[in-house]
Amino acid sequence: MTILQKANKALQKERLGTAMQGYKEALERYPELHQLVDFNYQLARKKAFANSIQFLHTKNQAQLLATRFPLRILFVLPGPFNSNNGYHVQLFARMLERCGVQCIVAVPDRWHTGEANGTRSYSSVQADDKLMLDLIHAWTPREIVRALCDSLDKRHRCPIVVHLEDNEEYLTEVMTGRSCAELRISPLEEVDKLVPENCYHPVRGRLFLDKACGLTMIIETLRSFIKPAQPHLVLAPPVDEQLFFPRPLNTELRKAMGIADSSVAFAYTGNVHRGNKDEVEELYKAVALLNERGHAAVLLRTGADTEGLGTEYWDKRYEKHLGWVDRRRVPEILAAANILVQPGQSGWFNDLRIPCKLPEYFAMGRPIILPKTNIGLLARHGEEAYVLEKADAVHIVSAVMDIMDDNTLKDHLSEGSVGFYQRIFGRHKSASLLDFYLNL
Repeated sequence: MTILQKANKALQKERLGTAMQGYKEALERYPELHQLVDFNYQLARKKAFANSIQFLHTKNQAQLLATRFPLRILFVLPGPFNSNNGYHVQLFARMLERCGVQCIVAVPDRWHTGEANGTRSYSSVQADDKLMLDLIHAWTPREIVRALCDSLDKRHRCPIVVHLEDNEEYLTEVMTGRSCAELRISPLEEVDKLVPENCYHPVRGRLFLDKACGLTMIIETLRSFIKPAQPHLVLAPPVDEQLFFPRPLNTELRKAMGIADSSVAFAYTGNVHRGNKDEVEELYKAVALLNERGHAAVLLRTGADTEGLGTEYWDKRYEKHLGWVDRRRVPEILAAANILVQPGQSGWFNDLRIPCKLPEYFAMGRPIILPKTNIGLLARHGEEAYVLEKADAVHIVSAVMDIMDDNTLKDHLSEGSVGFYQRIFGRHKSASLLDFYLNL
């Protein structure tokens, strides 16, 4: 397929940023088709501009867009394109492209699988002298992201926005076994060796956040990481509503997995690492406890377990582990569950994050059990979710019994979970994000 054909296809699918970039390349490659290509380019540009105007609230903002259009934005991921934060970036980029913004996603070299999916490797972005950028959005302040952004900043001198999605200090302490307070007063050379590239550096990372032109954050409580005067935007995790929506019970998958109609099935779609190991173990304990009490229960799992965590010693008699699955299969697996559970409790880690699974859980229209932290503080107990002070094994079992013994409650929670999703997550955030960019 030629560049022109790809641009025409992008235009048809309303991927206007991609279409405009393709037409610009076609203008250089096919000068004899200048009149036709330029017509299509201007058409894409007008559509994108019209879309963007709909998202803006004042005349001044519209004029600002006209002076800086089209925007060229680089998202910098800390890991694979097909990961939790990678899926978020994909959705935001897709929304922004509909407004004519040109988006590039940079992925670390070892996770880069080719540019067919629209990504670039770190090294190719660094080596591209012709690359023009208007803004860089660093997806987390972790070392691997910070190092690339600092390198690019020397050449492009464009605004850098940093996205926060976790209590990064907590994760660094878990990974290094040292407190961030101790690391900040240690010799810098020593700290450089101790902090892995997939973690936040208490010194270099802090400087990176302080000089950022703006910050986005997954939850309001992460404001503790920013300076009072810094521009910021609360950017809740987006959900692919083409995949995650209320579905009937997936009896076909249950039958294929040998799950009896009378069994209560749970689903946990995510990796296990040092940060969440103890919480996920509580879910395993809850399933075992239900079975010991004569209530057949099964846990459907996807994702991987980090080596060396001791998860091999968990009671896995009632586990159906599917390993890594294609993204499109995840909602099918969730649909096989009767109840969806997020284990955990309020604390220094959970209070400053939103587990990526939770918005997807609510979108599926299942009864949700979750602890009274992060979005558990927003959900109305008994109406939108079953909210526990502490979602450990004993309390999860009690909640499950309440729900399964009361069909009215079960149906009420199913309906309420969808309403909660629409209230908190259902509105796309591309408008506020574009607005945020333009006002930096």
